[in-house]
Amino acid sequence: MNAEDLTFRTARKHVQNFGHEKDVMEQHREAMDYWDCEAFLQLGIDAFDWVIRADLSARKHENEGRIGPEEAKECAKRLIEFCKDWLSYSTVAEHWTAVQIDRGYQLERLDAFEKCRDELKAIVGAHECTDFMLPSALAKLRDHALEEHKNGKTAEFLP
Repeated sequence: MNAEDLTFRTARKHVQNFGHEKDVMEQHREAMDYWDCEAFLQLGIDAFDWVIRADLSARKHENEGRIGPEEAKECAKRLIEFCKDWLSYSTVAEHWTAVQIDRGYQLERLDAFEKCRDELKAIVGAHECTDFMLPSALAKLRDHALEEHKNGKTAEFLP
C-alpha cells in the first residue's frame, strides 16, 4: 500500500472537502447576520410606525375632548422620549449596516429606516428648539390652518 493508492487519495479528498466547509459555515454566518440586520431594520421601521400611530391617537383624543391639555402634554412628553430612545437604538443599526455594506451587501430596508431616523431627528430637534421662529409665510399658513380647525373646517379628525 502506498500513499497514492485509491483509499489514500479518497481520504485526502474527503479531508479537503471537510476543510472547505469551514468557509461555507463562515459564509452562512455572514448571510444570517445580513438577514438579522434586515430584520432589525424592519423592527425599527415598525417601531417608528407605532410612535406615529400613538401620536395621531393622542392628538385625536385631545381633539375629541377625551383627554385634557395636561394629559395631552404628558402624552407629547412620552412620545418625545420614545423618539429619543429610538434614535439611541438606531446607532446599533448604523454600525450593523456599515458592516453589511463593507461585506458588499445591499440592504433593502436601509432607505426606509434612514427616512424614519431623519424624521425622528427632525421631531426631536423641533421639540428641543426653544427660540424657533417660523418664517412669515409658514406662520401665515399655520395661523390659517388653526383658524380653519377652530371653525371645524378641517377633516383630519372627523368621526
